Amino acid sequence: MNIQLNINLCFLKQVADTLETGLIIIDQDHRILLWNNCIENHTGISSDQAIDRDVSTLLHRRSEQWLSHQIQMVLNADKPSITDANIFNAINDTRLQIFPEVKAFTLSTDSSGQEYICLVVNGISSSAKNNLLLHGENEKLKEQIRRDSATQLLTKNYWLQCLIEQFNHSKTSGISSSLVIFDVDEFKRINDQYGHLAGDEAIKRLAYSFRKTIRNSDIACRFGGDEFAVILPNTNANEAYIFAELLRKKILNLDKAPNQPQISISVGVCEWTAEMVSEREWFDKADKALYMSKKKGRNQTTEAINIDDEEEIFSR
Repeated sequence: MNIQLNINLCFLKQVADTLETGLIIIDQDHRILLWNNCIENHTGISSDQAIDRDVSTLLHRRSEQWLSHQIQMVLNADKPSITDANIFNAINDTRLQIFPEVKAFTLSTDSSGQEYICLVVNGISSSAKNNLLLHGENEKLKEQIRRDSATQLLTKNYWLQCLIEQFNHSKTSGISSSLVIFDVDEFKRINDQYGHLAGDEAIKRLAYSFRKTIRNSDIACRFGGDEFAVILPNTNANEAYIFAELLRKKILNLDKAPNQPQISISVGVCEWTAEMVSEREWFDKADKALYMSKKKGRNQTTEAINIDDEEEIFSR
């Protein structure tokens, strides 16, 4: 590159960097001479990384032969050429975006007789904004699908995926975690006596207290109806039991409006152990502990413990 061309490109780069339009200049060998800020921001590829590279290496699913043909058409044409909207789909793992329109035309030759191609990429700003908005809406939709609308807790299906992940993490790391499962005592009687609207309101009050009791790292869900569950990472059986009792007492003492039922819960607790073969076994043990709390009179917490490879469930 001669000195005069280098100086011209430096001045041109300063101007080009102020534009919201992408600007690329290449020579007839497809070597990039200028790559402005708008292109940098859109592709995540800096000017320093792009300069002197063959532009075809930055294109998605387009061969060098095809690009050579397009450039030759521009060089032979008397007017600018509008290229395919999908040409400059820059390869970038985090921001793979399509440029809406690329206009290509020749620049005046320098003293050496060399011709250059200027690629003007239009619509980048609006395209990027639209993609970001779409990404945001998709994330909101995903969150809505994962959440139970009445309680704002995770749904059963999503929580079960989290349970598998936590089981595998504990199995790999050896760091224990615990499950706590509970449901509302005599919820059918509450619905029959006070009505379903009162029952729904009771569930919402319970869920609010539940959300306020768990830590940010805990993974809680509405498992179905009046049944709830939470994964307590890095928590042993004793700590999980303390948490369960705290939650049980808070729910028992919830303030209630006139003609609203008082609610209590029965709870089952189970710590992960290395002997467990699956997340289903882990869940089943906690569920059986919950069943024992019901059987022994409700409104209490029961812990599942393994002794000599035989499961024994008892209440503290």
